[in-house]
Amino acid sequence: MSEYALQSIRSELIEWSQPLIVDQINHFYFYRLTHTISVARDLSIQHYRVWRHVLRDEMQQATDLRAGLVETAERAGMTSAMLDEVDRAVLDELMDVVVCRFRRTPNIARSYGLTLLDTATSMARARHAVV
Repeated sequence: MSEYALQSIRSELIEWSQPLIVDQINHFYFYRLTHTISVARDLSIQHYRVWRHVLRDEMQQATDLRAGLVETAERAGMTSAMLDEVDRAVLDELMDVVVCRFRRTPNIARSYGLTLLDTATSMARARHAVV
């Protein structure tokens, strides 16, 4: 697949995945931090921004934001493992959508799947750069 086609898939993924990512992140934080809604909101916003930069392949910004996210989460009593749990939930949701929505177009499903694999790798890099 050409570099242009991969960029196109990535752009489309960024566009349709935003509400799904926000929903998963919000669900996680607002469920666990019911006593501090403002903290849950701040963490949700910070975490989505990390995802946005990873999806755009802006790794320095993603790494910097991840460091801030970890600090804010720790002050709220959350661990790095909990942040990883959010990321897994987001990736699971996105992969479920790809598998269900594009099951009749295997080439497109494969392209999205590879893009999500690349995204997971980038999220891991951002995470390890902070540790």
